[in-house]
Amino acid sequence: MKIAEGLSMLDMTMPLGYGMCPVLVHDDKDVILFDAGLPGQLDVIRHAMKKEGVEFEQLSAVLITHQDMDHIGSLSAISKALGDRVRVMAHRVEKPYIQFDCMPAKMSPQRLAEKAREYKEQTGVEMAVPVTLAGVRTLFADIMTKVDTALEDGQELPFCGGIVAIHTPGHTPGHCCYYLKRYKMLVAGDAMNGENGRLAGPNPTYTKDMAQARASLAKLAAYDIETVLCYHGGPVSGNIKDAIASLSK
Repeated sequence: MKIAEGLSMLDMTMPLGYGMCPVLVHDDKDVILFDAGLPGQLDVIRHAMKKEGVEFEQLSAVLITHQDMDHIGSLSAISKALGDRVRVMAHRVEKPYIQFDCMPAKMSPQRLAEKAREYKEQTGVEMAVPVTLAGVRTLFADIMTKVDTALEDGQELPFCGGIVAIHTPGHTPGHCCYYLKRYKMLVAGDAMNGENGRLAGPNPTYTKDMAQARASLAKLAAYDIETVLCYHGGPVSGNIKDAIASLSK
């Protein structure tokens, strides 16, 4: 779905209506993808990029908003397919989670135990429960991805007219939004969602610290945002400044 010249949202809606809309920006020098869908979606990403007139092999960087599986699921597959031609970037607080250098921030012991049972069914290998960090690294070996560049809050990247990383913790500890200066648009990740064309806050069911997530939105007042690009819900325009201010309370 083309949003503006050189900017699209990739429609990766799953069965039963689970919608994901990674953002793609590109110019004559760089092709940047924001987030990487679920595991096993490499071909979906390839097809969606091609539909927008961009070849997958042109991809130069993937900017990750946060560690959740529907955002990093196919990141490793992208890295393996393109090698050194693509750089993976994320906020420095989120880097160890994406690399599985520490325990997942939001995955409960019960979910990890369930994952261990699934692993045994698939491989015949039994894993100790509660699952240790070493066990987590085994369970998610196909997902683990090296982050090439750890970003700081407010850091500007020289891609496609300038992209500013904004640390917006709460949904996860290192959640990061990205401001696209050329377009006056915000890549929101899961800091906000789109619901029937209106802006909504982070989903409380999946947010680690709801109070912190809301407070983080206040930082966005410093940016001239005309449209919010929601990973779940698509683009939302209108009176964005007031909408974000109300969600930050």
